[in-house]
Amino acid sequence: MATSAKTLATLEFDKILARLARHTSFSAGRALALALLPSTDYAEVVDRQRITAEARRLLEMQPNLTLGGAHDVRPQAQKAALAGVLEPSELLDIQSTLSLSVSLRNTIHRLAIQGLPLLTTLAEGLADLSPLAAEISRSINPRSEVTDAASPMLSELRRETRLAHDRLTTRLQRILSSQ
Repeated sequence: MATSAKTLATLEFDKILARLARHTSFSAGRALALALLPSTDYAEVVDRQRITAEARRLLEMQPNLTLGGAHDVRPQAQKAALAGVLEPSELLDIQSTLSLSVSLRNTIHRLAIQGLPLLTTLAEGLADLSPLAAEISRSINPRSEVTDAASPMLSELRRETRLAHDRLTTRLQRILSSQ
């Protein structure tokens, strides 16, 4: 049975969600927090409380654990699915989010023996995309520039461009010095 809009208004549930949303680190988490609804299903309530208790325990064990660096990459995923070209800055957002996901997954697995069965199960659902994150890091530098390592052809083209530039500069210097 769903909770009625009148009940939610009486409880000022929107204010509760707004308070919760202030504790999120990025837009996707904020959207999820604002979309939460109370449950009238006892089993679901118990599951949510257990997950919350484990999350609190995780934060007690790892007080510096953060989702800082995570980005809402759903727009980039949609763009890529439609064969769109991603900008280097978009790829860096993906790389940062993937690296954080891998780190979070590894942290939870490392602490699993301390009694985090539900979070461990959730963490197992996080794919290990560290090879993709590494490939992006290799191909895009922190200034959002595509590196020569992005592809052999790009490396060769840039090498040829540098050589042509150097030859042109040398010729221009010869012309200027001969006058």
